[in-house]
Amino acid sequence: MRLDKAQEGKPATVLFFRKMDAEPEIAQEQKKIRQILGLNPDLNQFKVIYGAMAKDDTEIAILSRSMLQILSELSSYIEIPEKHVQEKRAPENLSITADIEAGVAPLLHIYSASNYPKDAFVAVKYRDTWFWIDDKDYWTKRMFSFLMYLFSLAETGSPSQAPVLTIPTG
Repeated sequence: MRLDKAQEGKPATVLFFRKMDAEPEIAQEQKKIRQILGLNPDLNQFKVIYGAMAKDDTEIAILSRSMLQILSELSSYIEIPEKHVQEKRAPENLSITADIEAGVAPLLHIYSASNYPKDAFVAVKYRDTWFWIDDKDYWTKRMFSFLMYLFSLAETGSPSQAPVLTIPTG
């Protein structure tokens, strides 16, 4: 995938498929995906748009959750310190336990402790508590990197403009 400039200076996301001269199994899967999505079989790149319906066979329409909804869902995999629950700063987090009991692998795991973590991929201190991703947790690091990519796609790329102020003079 890549970001290209589209009309009116808005960013556009372009998705690429490998050329169809790939291995037969891969080519067959690509053909099936193109049919399911209603994509032009002769093209290898498609514009990704936000919406329920593509305007033609050169677009892939995705009606996704918002970044806020995604982050809200993923926040259920953060270890909430008992002190924060008792102080009513955050609710008790039951999702991690429920998923593990159901045999479902968590999408990510954010650890928490009062001491700085020894082997953190990323770490942040908030209210005297360290929250981090373990550097040995490949799947969480992968999800975190994917989130960072989503944030880069969500960026408008245009810097905020200062308000224009007109001052009448004499």
